[in-house]
Amino acid sequence: MTQSLTTKKALTALTLTLASPIVLAHSGHDHSDPLSGFIHLFWIAPVLLAAGYAAICIRRANRIKSTKK
Repeated sequence: MTQSLTTKKALTALTLTLASPIVLAHSGHDHSDPLSGFIHLFWIAPVLLAAGYAAICIRRANRIKSTKK
């Protein structure tokens, strides 16, 4: 249950961080531009890929651990 709760907390924090388009925007940071979402995707894509890879590795390790019992 704690792993599920931790996962929910992490997903909630990630959603709240990425959901608002005006968070921490400085004067030269235009979020109203039509391409701003695409540009931000290039910034966040490595983070999402790393998180996905970590999730796959954790699941694989847990599956191996459970089959050894």
